[in-house]
Amino acid sequence: MNTKLITASACTAANVHDSQVLDTVLRDEVTGGKEVWADSAYRSDEQEQRLEESKHESRIHERTY
Repeated sequence: MNTKLITASACTAANVHDSQVLDTVLRDEVTGGKEVWADSAYRSDEQEQRLEESKHESRIHERTY
C-alpha cells in the first residue's frame, strides 16, 4: 500500500516519550507502507536498527544543532 495517510496511532500518559511506542504503531508494508516518517525525537541507533530489522525504510528527520 502506498499511502501518506496515518495508518496507526497510540495514546500514552504524558510521562511516556513518543519514541517509546514506535514499535506499537509500526505496520507491515501492505497495511502501513514501508517508509516510516517521524520527527528527530524518534532518531536513535536503537530505533534505526529496529526499523532495519523489520524491513522499514527510515525517513526520520535528523537533528539540526
